[in-house]
Amino acid sequence: MPFETLTYLAHGYFHQDYDLLAATPSDLVRVFVAKEDPETLEELRRDLDQLLATDPSEEEVRALWLGTARSSYDPVLHGSSFLGWIRQVREIVAEPS
Repeated sequence: MPFETLTYLAHGYFHQDYDLLAATPSDLVRVFVAKEDPETLEELRRDLDQLLATDPSEEEVRALWLGTARSSYDPVLHGSSFLGWIRQVREIVAEPS
């Protein structure tokens, strides 16, 4: 499956009760960064870079995040676009630990 680690983040962390795990979606990505091993984080960086390098449309990212990856978090409902959210996740993953 393409974007396997991004799918793991989306489905494994952003499940139906994701809002009980952290104060904000960004904070939940930080929980992911703190809990997962360095190899998993590098795989997520590669997934995000590969996705962004394809210059995807908003609809393509939406289909990946909500459809393929089965995330329960919809960034549009929180004032962001899907592309903006993916870029934000990439920034968080790139932050020094």
